[in-house]
Amino acid sequence: MIRIFLIYVLPLIAPTALYILWRLWQIKRGSGTIEGDMRSVVRGAPWVKLAAIGTGLLALVLIIAALTGGEPPHEAYSPPRLENGRVLPGEIQRDAP
Repeated sequence: MIRIFLIYVLPLIAPTALYILWRLWQIKRGSGTIEGDMRSVVRGAPWVKLAAIGTGLLALVLIIAALTGGEPPHEAYSPPRLENGRVLPGEIQRDAP
């Protein structure tokens, strides 16, 4: 579950969360009140840019995960099979040509 959050959800919501925190910090630093200005923070957000940045971060994370994870391409995969009434799990056959 945490892996799904870190790979898919966090890259999508991080730009928006950081933007909103930054805007709230600016408002608090300037006027001292946040309650009245929360609507302006949400309404004035550059949603298209934030969505594009989040999508770009998600694509980057997925590319990095694809390039750094998994088994080497020269090893053969044997899928799960049924032997003597039992299901044997799939396995990577090491030293396969």
